[in-house]
Amino acid sequence: MLLKVKETIRKFNMLKNGEQITTALSGGADSVALALALKMLGYEVKAVHVNHHLRGEESDRDMKFCEDFCEKNNIPLDVCHVDVLEYAQKTGLSTETAARELRYQFFEKINGKVATAHNLNDCVETTLFNLSRGTGLKGACGIPLVRDNFIRPLADVTRVEIEIFLKEQNQSYVTDSTNNSDDYTRNKIRHNLLPEFLKINENFLENYKRFRDNVSEDSAYLEKLADDAFCKVKLNEENSYNAVKLNDLPLTVKHRVFGKILNVNDVETSRERVLELDNICKNGGKINPKGNTYFVCKNDTLICEKNDNNCENFVKSVEINENISLYEIFDRKIKVEILSIANVNKNFTNNVMDCDKIIGKATLRGRNEGDKIQLVNRDFTSTVKKLFSSLFDEKTRKNRVVLADEEGVVFVEGAGCAERCKIDDKTKRVLFICEN
Repeated sequence: MLLKVKETIRKFNMLKNGEQITTALSGGADSVALALALKMLGYEVKAVHVNHHLRGEESDRDMKFCEDFCEKNNIPLDVCHVDVLEYAQKTGLSTETAARELRYQFFEKINGKVATAHNLNDCVETTLFNLSRGTGLKGACGIPLVRDNFIRPLADVTRVEIEIFLKEQNQSYVTDSTNNSDDYTRNKIRHNLLPEFLKINENFLENYKRFRDNVSEDSAYLEKLADDAFCKVKLNEENSYNAVKLNDLPLTVKHRVFGKILNVNDVETSRERVLELDNICKNGGKINPKGNTYFVCKNDTLICEKNDNNCENFVKSVEINENISLYEIFDRKIKVEILSIANVNKNFTNNVMDCDKIIGKATLRGRNEGDKIQLVNRDFTSTVKKLFSSLFDEKTRKNRVVLADEEGVVFVEGAGCAERCKIDDKTKRVLFICEN
């Protein structure tokens, strides 16, 4: 295993001889093997451990193991404590994603390079996961072996090789109990899908490594072409691009340039958005991929425009306990009224909902990217973007409002309320929304 790690470091120019390196240490087999290997190869090793406080005593056990391991091996250790559940609730992320974001927020503050213990099995799982969701060449590459100040020296080492190495070193490690559960998609791939590939071909992991290296080289070359092309199509005017030069680019390079244009304008890249940009560059037109961000193509120029009336910046807290409240938003006055069920006019049923089914704090705001709602008496969800597009013209839709609670959107202007907040026989208080 040591020879593989040494060769990976050399091949991808990860470290210089004797360079200082910080390792992410969870206490699991992979991270323990990584710290030991780097130490044995002569690097100046430091370690960081993030306690997510998700598994009670088990989380504290892991931290204690890391402290003892580092003391025994003369490795300086920093410990970071994070509240994953609070962060997940605040951001709306899954627990797994929230934990990852908090870890990397901490890692990115570290001076110098950080080594994470992703092994070859992890790389395979990431590629399969990306393919299952839909991806391009970059996603097929899996985990990047070098990204900014992050390196993955175990990326060519299998999990079996890691366990053999630890046994040879007589080194113990801890096991995260959640790794045995199939609640997470990655675990389903690890426990169910990967073993089937190994049954088909016992050399699957080595074959995947060749595939990963090949497509990574191709992807890096195309990214370089796209970087050069981006510089050539960008105009001196801010957020403006030469549509003629864009249309002349080879398709695969052009699509990557569109991705870069989206990224520099703080819009998440997707194939749908790339194709929308491609379409207006060829035919002219305007798209609204996110809140206050618009792309318009006219006079052979693609321009990104930011509307100062940013839907995401106009958020009003709604007081559920007050009888009548007026809220000024987008130069409009919106009335929110609490009524007894006996006083509800049947003519306004599209604008009412069960007040007591609203969860936590409520806010009146514009549409946010990704907003969805399951409307009353529908067995499917709709994006608020599509609802607004079907209900309002381009000029007025940007000033329409939604009401959201801590679980998501509960009311969309012009469309109605969410199924989970609809009025029923048990309703006592009704929330009524209209323009004043």
